[in-house]
Amino acid sequence: MTKYRKRPVIVEAWQFFYSGPTVPGVFYPPTSEDGKTYIGNAYVITIHEQVAYLDDGDWVITEPDGEHHYPCKPDIFEATYEEVGDKPIPPQLDWDSAGIRRDHGTR
Repeated sequence: MTKYRKRPVIVEAWQFFYSGPTVPGVFYPPTSEDGKTYIGNAYVITIHEQVAYLDDGDWVITEPDGEHHYPCKPDIFEATYEEVGDKPIPPQLDWDSAGIRRDHGTR
């Protein structure tokens, strides 16, 4: 069996909470008449045009196309990603959406 390493990628992500700030890409259900309770589940539309429902605490990650999003459970997000903040992206980590390194033009 051949082994592969995941390319380093910088993603935009927001942690979702029904009681938190509005998260880009999330479709929120209607609320009760008093506006305090959601009726139904929030969701995102994935790049495959599928609906993915969210739970409190899930992370919402923006796809490379910038239009679609996908959810990630908190434990998986913590094991997979680390915060980079506003630091500049080093050239060796600067991959475009096709997986081509911008600094050398090779895969």
